[in-house]
Amino acid sequence: GKYDEARQIYSRAINNSYQDDEQEVALDPFARGKISNMHAELGYAYHGLGRHSDAIREFEKALLLSPGFVDIRTKLGHVLRDMGRSEEALVHYRQVKEEKPDYLPARLALGVTLFSLKCKQEAIAEWQECVSLAPADKRATTYLRMVNSQDGAPEPGSAMDE
Repeated sequence: GKYDEARQIYSRAINNSYQDDEQEVALDPFARGKISNMHAELGYAYHGLGRHSDAIREFEKALLLSPGFVDIRTKLGHVLRDMGRSEEALVHYRQVKEEKPDYLPARLALGVTLFSLKCKQEAIAEWQECVSLAPADKRATTYLRMVNSQDGAPEPGSAMDE
């Protein structure tokens, strides 16, 4: 029975929902994270379809809302690297390394990207650091073995190493 009061509340809600970008309503951290993840999911879908530019756009939207989501930043790096934009990918991998040094997926990708850019010693150093961060994870060890086998050098732990 409070129609006038309801009309005023409804009117305020409508007016608040149509604010311009400069007066955008702040999102709470939970909502921001949820929307970031939705953009990321769309980015994964676009990437899976080979629509790399669309994927990049969605990952960038996600990171605008939640710049500290290292998994999304790492995936953006992967897409950039897949597109041949390795230097841009390095920027993202290095940012993740700085923000969360123990986030192995970005560190491994950083090594792979460095290696692909012929920065072999930097790649080796990155993978060696990965081994020290997570000795049970065999990916970095595999990369190091690959490099050593290309060089004809003995593998770590072999009789020639001792």
